[in-house]
Amino acid sequence: MSGPYVLYGRPGTGSAPVEAALFMSGLEHRIVDVPKETGSAQHRELLTLNPMGQVPVLILPDGTV
Repeated sequence: MSGPYVLYGRPGTGSAPVEAALFMSGLEHRIVDVPKETGSAQHRELLTLNPMGQVPVLILPDGTV
């Protein structure tokens, strides 16, 4: 394992169950709140992971999306 799980999400998109599972598992993780508006740094970062800009996106510790 090379890093934490990273979850890209925002309220109302289905990321809450994934966030809850990560929290309850005790696994090291980081949550990135992606605003709905385009143009933010978080949104641009999301587009490199999912060109459609949809969330949730979960990055595994080995870098797999």
